[in-house]
Amino acid sequence: MRIILEIYLHSKPLKDLVMLNSRDSEQFEFGPFELRPASGELSKAGLSLKLPPQPFSLLVMLVSRPAELITREEIQEALWSDGTTVEFDQSLNFCIRQIRSALGEDAREPKFIETLPKRGYRFIAPVTRTIVKPDAKVERAAPPHAKWRPVVWVRLAIIAAMLPALYLARRGGEKQGSPSAILVRPFVNLDLPAADAWFSDALAQQVIGALAETKALRVVPWSSSLALKGQSADVSELGKRFQVDAILEGSVGRQGDRLRVVTQLVDVATQRTIWSHQDEREARDLASVHDDIMSAIASTLKFRLAETITPKARRRPQDLETYNLYLKAVVLGDQFSESGGTESVKDFEEVIQRAPTYAPAYAGLANELAIMPFFNPAEARQLLTRSRDAAEQAISLDPSLALAHAARGHSFFNAWDWKGAEKEFQIALSLDPDSAIAHHLYGLLLGSQGRSEEALREARRAVELAPTSAIISHSFATVLFHAGQFDESISQSRRTLELDRGLDLAYHDLIRCYTLKRMPSEAGQALDDLESIEHNHAKQPLLRANQLATVGKREEALKMIDQWLISNPRASRPPMDLVVALLAAGKKDRALQTLRQAVERHTPSMVWLKSTPELVEVHSDPRFAAAVSLMKPE
Repeated sequence: MRIILEIYLHSKPLKDLVMLNSRDSEQFEFGPFELRPASGELSKAGLSLKLPPQPFSLLVMLVSRPAELITREEIQEALWSDGTTVEFDQSLNFCIRQIRSALGEDAREPKFIETLPKRGYRFIAPVTRTIVKPDAKVERAAPPHAKWRPVVWVRLAIIAAMLPALYLARRGGEKQGSPSAILVRPFVNLDLPAADAWFSDALAQQVIGALAETKALRVVPWSSSLALKGQSADVSELGKRFQVDAILEGSVGRQGDRLRVVTQLVDVATQRTIWSHQDEREARDLASVHDDIMSAIASTLKFRLAETITPKARRRPQDLETYNLYLKAVVLGDQFSESGGTESVKDFEEVIQRAPTYAPAYAGLANELAIMPFFNPAEARQLLTRSRDAAEQAISLDPSLALAHAARGHSFFNAWDWKGAEKEFQIALSLDPDSAIAHHLYGLLLGSQGRSEEALREARRAVELAPTSAIISHSFATVLFHAGQFDESISQSRRTLELDRGLDLAYHDLIRCYTLKRMPSEAGQALDDLESIEHNHAKQPLLRANQLATVGKREEALKMIDQWLISNPRASRPPMDLVVALLAAGKKDRALQTLRQAVERHTPSMVWLKSTPELVEVHSDPRFAAAVSLMKPE
């Protein structure tokens, strides 16, 4: 309550409201509702309504300035200017929907809150404002059932799992048991400190995973949900994009040692909130999510829990801190960044020390280690050996764990064991045919070996399973590029950049496609865009050198290449971009010598040696064949 009062009294838009005697309190009346900012109460006809702190504070802002435009900037400064971790657009939309749900308002026919697109909101209902003296306050008689309020907090997972049944019950026109589809949006961090920002992603991921395991309804996978983080897409738009009829969204906040979770289910067709709930638990109590969801779904959707037996090695650690650390490691790994990957590896290793028989931790570690050579090519061999060892340990503990086989296939792929990698990917897909990551990795393997038709099938399936995953979208563009389908690769790279404007890998494919198609202005613009994003682009000069050489500026390109070599003296593993740039600059002998060095030193990008379009002209050279022959499994 103190937080609400502080926001209310100190927000700039509300300063003119506090020139009151400290013993007095304000009350706003609109329609059948009464709003008391000082006590944090919203009621309808004497019946108290629950509204979380941020939505309540926003409602106070709107009601206290009726008929005025409250801009988005004012709202952000008033409610989220204290440095907490928050995705503003998604948080604001969530708060508005919470308010409308409490007021029983339809966004399409507003009676209280008018939306001014891209500007803000306006409270349009008549408002009566009164000052209530403490001794003059009359307490309304509450209905008998309202006086009896036992404090019972239902776990988030149970409520979330009951949503499909509640939703189907509401849709009375459908046949009982007809399939339903749901999208779980990333939960909003309303007031979490930066160190706890992973909580919300972990909760959403657990809900998605547990719902998907039941096979009782179609659930949009986490890889697609994650890409929506921070986006303010409309409910109807999301419904059409993912072909779902309901969207579950929520927020997570923390006060002291208590974690506050608010969830609501929104009907796509009507855009109305079907159901909402507030839940409060100990901040450490994330570990029981999976068990609670499975139990609740079993009772709600009427299937036997015994049919989904969890292998012993896959059962979560009993120690809450250990399991929370595992969830954190998973969330950090999804960032696909060097810093996130490094911390994820560290956390997975600590989980393994604490719970040495927990197979998912080994699988997660194996997958992260298989990715790390991309960021640290100098340690590729050691990382891949560690990845393979972790995957094998996971499989020995739980042979049915699809992610473990996909991770082992990933490490085999990067270690140039093509047959071993293909076998593992096929096993992973036999265990989980809807594994987007397995299809995605299998597509990359097939594409690197020139098996374009099969590669495109796998990559396209991965995109179908995870349509908003920028990494999987990028992988599809890469497979298209290596299959020689440059126009399609350009289109897919553009779609990737719509999902993640800062993904430098997407620019990489785009630039190479434009360069091969002799489109210098487009390649130049993509290079400029790449330079503008906030990353360390060590290879960007090589892409530009390749583009310059292709349009005849070979001397300028060579100067750029030599300058890159001077600036990167520790580049002991020559990247493919260097080989391509040298070849474009007319330095065939130097390019082939560099290519052999790259293979001998096991440079990660050499996995694409046999299918790189820019190298087609040297395929008949014996030195190229000799380099390919050196690519033996390690």
